[in-house]
Amino acid sequence: MDLDRYYTPDHVADRLLTYVDSETLDHCVDSACGDGSLLRAAKRAFKTVTCGGIDKDGAAIRRLRKAHPEWLLSVADVLSPAIGRAVGLFDYRAPCDLLALNPPFSLRQEKSVSVSFRGEVLRSSVAMAHILRSAELFCPSMGAIAIVPESLLFSDTDDLARRRLAKYYRVSVVAELRNTTFRGARANAAVVRLTPEASRRVRARRNGRAMSGVRLVRGGLPVFESTADGRGLPYVHTTDVLRVASESSLRECRRVKPIGRGVVAGAVILLPRVGMPAKGLLTPVYLRSSVQLSDCVFALTFESLGAAGSFAARLRARWQELAGLYRGTGARYITKRRLEEWLSAVD
Repeated sequence: MDLDRYYTPDHVADRLLTYVDSETLDHCVDSACGDGSLLRAAKRAFKTVTCGGIDKDGAAIRRLRKAHPEWLLSVADVLSPAIGRAVGLFDYRAPCDLLALNPPFSLRQEKSVSVSFRGEVLRSSVAMAHILRSAELFCPSMGAIAIVPESLLFSDTDDLARRRLAKYYRVSVVAELRNTTFRGARANAAVVRLTPEASRRVRARRNGRAMSGVRLVRGGLPVFESTADGRGLPYVHTTDVLRVASESSLRECRRVKPIGRGVVAGAVILLPRVGMPAKGLLTPVYLRSSVQLSDCVFALTFESLGAAGSFAARLRARWQELAGLYRGTGARYITKRRLEEWLSAVD
């Protein structure tokens, strides 16, 4: 079955970008961009992002150039030896921060393809080959978010490629997609996040040294994507933070189907991402069961309620500093990076 032209539905593309653990994104590239749905989703999520796309379908690129003349676009095949000339355009104009990918799944009758990665030639599925070559060609500083066939995660065909990729990236499965996701096809697929190992080590050193005992978690479920589920988890949005902090009760929170990202339990301090925080919010809460945080809520998690209480006292003593971190020409907001850097100085 030819899956090469089964483009990413807009709602799935938007969901992919929620798994990007950053408040800012300067340049996003899709090396098999098709109709551009992943790049449009990046633009919706990060208004000032520069979008770059490559596709071997000249007609698709022509349509995108007409619709988005500001994008950096090129007709090329990422698996072709001549791809270097196309990549040069992106390197010169805007170094890549993130790859957003939905590579071709099928090689029709062929089971594998040869691909060069980090000086080694190996065999892999076509989807894995696209990921390996894209990562090597663009060197994305923030890694990649990609839709991949489920077989890429388990098959013998990609075993060696997975092991080579793991030397440079942490590969995490962040979601599973139904086999009806792509109209006209039946393909079990997953969403994976590739995090560069170097950046993981830097974050681990920083967090371990300066934020010992404290873990910062950003919620991951936007309101418009939340699905009501009577047996799901309580959903904590910005409007719920004050009530939960003051009453330590989740009774008024509606229940939703969780997505995995932004699920917390135990001793926490909840903070809004958007809107000035009230000093009264800086109160520890013990969540006896897991909750799903909205993408507009941060949680500081602790090993014990006592540790959370001690940290909350330090936050209240420096409340003016914390409030000053919320900025913006319209609604005041705080980025994860800005909050993380400030928290690292709180002792």
